Amino acid sequence: MRRIVGGLVFIAVLAVAVPAAFAGGKNHNATPANIQLESYSDLRLGGVVGFTTTVGNLSGGQYPMVGVQCSQNGTAVYGELDVVGTEFKLGGDSSQWLTNGGPAKCEGDLYAYGWHGGQETIQLLAQTFFDAAG
Repeated sequence: MRRIVGGLVFIAVLAVAVPAAFAGGKNHNATPANIQLESYSDLRLGGVVGFTTTVGNLSGGQYPMVGVQCSQNGTAVYGELDVVGTEFKLGGDSSQWLTNGGPAKCEGDLYAYGWHGGQETIQLLAQTFFDAAG
């Protein structure tokens, strides 16, 4: 249940917070960040996906998180956010994607979460895109 609620909150937070985090934000990483699909990933509804990440140098108040989101015809149908190293079950245990079935366009995002000036910041570090079967 935590992941379902977290996924819905993740999508809502991204829609509001990410544009604000990028306004004037700079990536202070000396090492480029990267995210790639793990070779064992099963790119289908109900399959497990994992990511190899390179975070780089984050500021003292930042920590990395990985998000997965999938859409069908431009509408978000699934999303989760968790710590680096998490394996995600595509579609989760309850999502619009599970209800709809069918293929989806997905992405894995590497973020740096933190605090600056008393406000939470979210910085997109790297992305990878993939198609998942239904």
